[in-house]
Amino acid sequence: MPIYQNTAYELDGDLNHIADVYNVKADGFTYTRIINPTTRALEKRYAAVDMGSDSLAVASGQAATFLAIVNLSSGEVGDNVVASPYLYGNTWNLLHNTLKRLGISVRTADPRRPETFERAIDDRTICLFGEVISNP
Repeated sequence: MPIYQNTAYELDGDLNHIADVYNVKADGFTYTRIINPTTRALEKRYAAVDMGSDSLAVASGQAATFLAIVNLSSGEVGDNVVASPYLYGNTWNLLHNTLKRLGISVRTADPRRPETFERAIDDRTICLFGEVISNP
């Protein structure tokens, strides 16, 4: 697989198609930090390995966590995440500060006592969150 080092790409086609690419209504490459052939090839390979329809490569685990939770959210204030209190510091910050600004609250439950997760879950819970290896 070649590595493409471009920063911008020439778009062929009519202006409507080019507008669709920029508005993410059609496939195409516009600017390398948004999408590029190297990243797209990686995403397609991950999807094939996992037998999925597609995948998304992001720059960090924090970006992946954020995107996963926000995509599960209804977009309305009141959604919540039930999480372990034993988390990497930046994950804690993401859950308790960043998501709060988006109207997603976080409830903590003790992973050593599964019943605490059961009690914390309600009809607005969008996911349970824990880390296998976390900060002490």
